[in-house]
Amino acid sequence: ANSTTTCYRLRAEINGIPKAAWGQSTVARGDINSVTVFPNPARAKLNISYTAAESRAEQATITDITGKKVLINTINSIPGKNDHGIILPSHLAKGIYFLQIGTRTPVKFVKG
Repeated sequence: ANSTTTCYRLRAEINGIPKAAWGQSTVARGDINSVTVFPNPARAKLNISYTAAESRAEQATITDITGKKVLINTINSIPGKNDHGIILPSHLAKGIYFLQIGTRTPVKFVKG
């Protein structure tokens, strides 16, 4: 599950001692649009969710921390909520990357 307004709590036991961790989807807020990526860190596939005002083809661009474009996909947006999945190339090294959909604010994610 994902939510831009709700935090999730993971509870586990390590050596019989309860431990808790908090996690939340990464959200970048642009004008009226936001982009959510999950899971974060991602391994083979990055799921994205965002809102669009109109139908159009948009570029989904992934860049590394130096600004080098490592993947460019075209995705078709429809008015309202959009959910897509991007298969991350197997040669993509573990690290920090940025995803930008169209002209929206880039969102940071980790390839694990």
